[in-house]
Amino acid sequence: MGRGAPALVGPATTPLGLRYNGSNLGSYYPTYTGTKLLNAISVLSNGGYYGFASANGGRNDASGEGWARKVVVLMTDGYNELWPVNGNPAGDAFPWDGEVVSRAASLKLGPDSIAGTVDDVEIYVVGFFCTPYSTSSSVPQKWCRSRMADTAAPHPCPGPWNEAQASTIDSLLRDVSSSSPGACDRYFPLRKTEDLPQMFTALAGQIARGRLTR
Repeated sequence: MGRGAPALVGPATTPLGLRYNGSNLGSYYPTYTGTKLLNAISVLSNGGYYGFASANGGRNDASGEGWARKVVVLMTDGYNELWPVNGNPAGDAFPWDGEVVSRAASLKLGPDSIAGTVDDVEIYVVGFFCTPYSTSSSVPQKWCRSRMADTAAPHPCPGPWNEAQASTIDSLLRDVSSSSPGACDRYFPLRKTEDLPQMFTALAGQIARGRLTR
């Protein structure tokens, strides 16, 4: 006969706050994640680690199976969650926005750092935003950063790139993607009320039909 679960004695307690380096950070904030856009790229290629290498499960060599096309689909609200370590600035107050573009550009080229070769990586970015567009840092408005998603009309992306229609986060995510020059054919800004299965079906078709652009 197995043992039962131990009985709980005394009242339940709620943690008063998070701690960092031994310091109490005050009340807890479940809406903060501490993540940043850069993590989506560095987890694939960081400090000598390359996620598409055959040593890490990728098909990166020509030993029988040939060279596989390499595709990353990044889905994000585009918001760097800097708290609790660095406060909560938005945008490029820290250099992470610039660094994610730089690292994405490097990842697109693959380990040989040459565009148009078999180890290139194609990056698709799905921006998933609340609406209407806002520049507030309050919850939930801080996740409503896309002007392109805030529309009842057909989205301008994929299609020709129009900087005047873009907010800062639209421009950033378009630059992270493998969109062709003058186009936003690898960036998809969406409202959170839109049909994701339909979008993913269209995206899968585009990936299956497309070619590496960089």
